[in-house]
Amino acid sequence: MNRDQLIVIKVGSAVMANHDRSVFLSCVKMILDLINSGMKPIIVSSGAVAKGAQKLKQLGLNCGGNRTELKPMLATVGQAEIINQWAYSLNTCVAQVLVDRQHLNDRMAFKETYSLIENMVNHKIIPIINENDGLNRREKSLGNNDLLAAMISTMLGVKWLLMYTDIDALYSDFPNNSKRVIKVDVSDPVLNNVAKGTNSSVGTGGMFSKIVAAKTAASSGVHSIIGNDSLNVFAAMKLNDCNGTLLVPSDKTVSKIKCWLKETAQAKGQIIIDSGATHAISFKKASLLSNGVENVVGSFNKRDVVELVDFQSKRVLAKGFSKWTSKDLKEFKCLTAKSQQKIKNQSSKQVVVHRNDMVLMG
Repeated sequence: MNRDQLIVIKVGSAVMANHDRSVFLSCVKMILDLINSGMKPIIVSSGAVAKGAQKLKQLGLNCGGNRTELKPMLATVGQAEIINQWAYSLNTCVAQVLVDRQHLNDRMAFKETYSLIENMVNHKIIPIINENDGLNRREKSLGNNDLLAAMISTMLGVKWLLMYTDIDALYSDFPNNSKRVIKVDVSDPVLNNVAKGTNSSVGTGGMFSKIVAAKTAASSGVHSIIGNDSLNVFAAMKLNDCNGTLLVPSDKTVSKIKCWLKETAQAKGQIIIDSGATHAISFKKASLLSNGVENVVGSFNKRDVVELVDFQSKRVLAKGFSKWTSKDLKEFKCLTAKSQQKIKNQSSKQVVVHRNDMVLMG
């Protein structure tokens, strides 16, 4: 795939389920314009629960009861509605991709998800991605599609993430909305003053979740655009003024694998490290060696992702791939000083997490 041609487009529930069809049709026109310009869209589409509720109401079926309890059922009904809506409106081949946190946390599942989307794009099939809200629960759930879109963006290594919503831009004086944020670095403190609420009655996100998503995506160099049906997406993609908000990444970007480690991967356990190891990792770009380990929490195998936690502050300092199993580390801590020294003298066994396999969390 040519990464410069890819754009991830997250479409909110307020667009998908809006009774005013012109809002959605404006989004469709924009996507078709992007396709005609040579771009290849990957769509992360919200709205399954809202569309499911609409469908049952149209059929005269009872949708009463607790909305939370009915959410899985409504989402399942709504998924079919969403796919049909996109297929009909774009008049091309689309295909559904339902994911959960496990598809992103586990390295093998991550690669398989990437390969699936890559094959679809290469065969001119537009992926319509959503969480599997019918079955996702607790630890399997990502929570909102803004974050999902950011993770898909970093997975594919795209340059652009467009969050298409019913709000025209970010404003630094919410709820007055007189001071639009036009173009901003994701590290700019002005974002701390931007809206944390949402005017939508059908979505799970809001302006705060979009900022979090933009920061997540920016760690791998992704530019994020927020806007509605008035957005001039081509002006924004030229890094010029647009009638939305453009969030640009800072200079500090990391490799794709380290971005996955920092933003997506779920740790299988924790390695508690002493002050010497904390200082060496923080300021000397050092690897974690076995003599810096204070304790081990959880159960993990070689090459599993672990968190490195400072013993004194309890702060998660870094994440990385462990070269040891939790069992071996625990056994090492129980060895005599003489036996420990024998292992330390073997340099290949001394390194617990190599610097190249580690990313700082600060």
